[in-house]
Amino acid sequence: MNEVLLWLILLSTVLTVVLVFIVLVRSLRALQDAGREMRNELRMERAEAKDLREEISAGLKSANDTLSKTLESMGKLQKKTSLSS
Repeated sequence: MNEVLLWLILLSTVLTVVLVFIVLVRSLRALQDAGREMRNELRMERAEAKDLREEISAGLKSANDTLSKTLESMGKLQKKTSLSS
């Protein structure tokens, strides 16, 4: 009876170790997949952020050009009015 009980304990221990190993392997794969997904998402977000930066840069350049032309035309107009006076 004692020997049978020892064999049952040994068998359950071996089974537990195997199951723990399987769970660890699956969790490592899940972590790798999660890491891969996170990297892909970050890569896409960086590309989107780059597009947004370029869009903002183009808008600021356009605003700067418009302001520069406006100031230039105002300067010319001021010279005309000061010369006419």
